[in-house]
Amino acid sequence: MTVRFNAAKLYAQYAARIEAAVNETAEAVAADAQKRAPVLTGRLRAEVHAEPAAGGPVFVARVVSPTPYAKYQEFGTRHNRAQPYLRPALAAQRSAYRARLARAIGK
Repeated sequence: MTVRFNAAKLYAQYAARIEAAVNETAEAVAADAQKRAPVLTGRLRAEVHAEPAAGGPVFVARVVSPTPYAKYQEFGTRHNRAQPYLRPALAAQRSAYRARLARAIGK
């Protein structure tokens, strides 16, 4: 008995939809992080953005904050308390991401 699985056909069928779901989620996380970011000058909020996934077979989109002090806001220092904005934004989008993926593969 031979079992065959055409991964290339499956990949071609779903890749674009999965990539779109990943990128849509990254944009949603970035928008939420911008709303949650602490504001003094507005620079941190303005610089948060999504970098879309490009090609597969693994789709990785990133939400980045290139502001030099972004990590100190997110995680705090020994002198300043953390004011997380990226991690809560990611957590808030988790169920929406699952729903987007389910729609992408037709479940």
